[in-house]
Amino acid sequence: MLRSIFALLFAGTMAACAPPPSPVTGPLHTYLGMSVNVKDGGGADDFREMLMEQRRMGIDGGMVSVKWSELEPQPGKIDVTKLGNDLAGTAGYGWKVTFTLQTIDTLKRVLPSDLQDEPWDSPKMRDRFNALLHAVASKLGSNVVAVSLGNEVDGYLGMKPAELAPYKSFLAEGRKALRLLKPGLPVGVTCMLEGRRAKPDLIDGLFKGLDVVFFTYYPTGEGMGVRELSTVGPDLDAMVQSAAGRPIVLQEVSFPAAPLLGSSDAKQAEFVKVFYRELAKRKSKVLLASYFLQTD
Repeated sequence: MLRSIFALLFAGTMAACAPPPSPVTGPLHTYLGMSVNVKDGGGADDFREMLMEQRRMGIDGGMVSVKWSELEPQPGKIDVTKLGNDLAGTAGYGWKVTFTLQTIDTLKRVLPSDLQDEPWDSPKMRDRFNALLHAVASKLGSNVVAVSLGNEVDGYLGMKPAELAPYKSFLAEGRKALRLLKPGLPVGVTCMLEGRRAKPDLIDGLFKGLDVVFFTYYPTGEGMGVRELSTVGPDLDAMVQSAAGRPIVLQEVSFPAAPLLGSSDAKQAEFVKVFYRELAKRKSKVLLASYFLQTD
């Protein structure tokens, strides 16, 4: 839904076999992150100070998210220099991070211009994605704990059901390639929890065969109005059910404060307390949770 501002700081392998996804074999350490942003009028010094404040608070995680079209602005011209700098910056702060490579961003494809209308399972798409993954893998250091190959993809695929099967094939082949390049690195795709509530078979089908499940969590309902805080625990349980023993990444967690949406500053603050209390009860299932944003 929203790209993490945190990131602003800082053909042969497809046919081979990659290890099948494995369930979690023991309790996870849950890394906690928070997307960094500065208030209106703030600058680089304010940004750095907010990062230092996060370190003082004990933040030890985060997420980086980039569109394929940003990494390949011209067909065949891949540049991962900035991505490498961003990821190295997070390592410099001692954070473990997840990386989302956006092929879909909620409601649209975010691909190089010549691939916008290309089928997901075509040889051209396969070869170009393979080349991109080779370049990206060279920048994934040991502090990257999981990778997603699309952002809130259920939004787009829910509107384009004919693309669902080809995209699932695209995901499976992308996972194979990346797992061969970075053995042991969990690979998944990001969906919206609200999407799972509406279409559980779509979401669980997208997760099938992947190593980790990514969710964005904005507990709103009809008209974007906020839902009751009593639903937070059941919402997390729905994610655990969908994960089926695999690690969970909460790529974005947030709650609006706008009165227009039936909320307030006080209700937002109460959500934060409730969410982290409920997360603590299930932390053995969650690899990373990143709150969006540090300031309104």
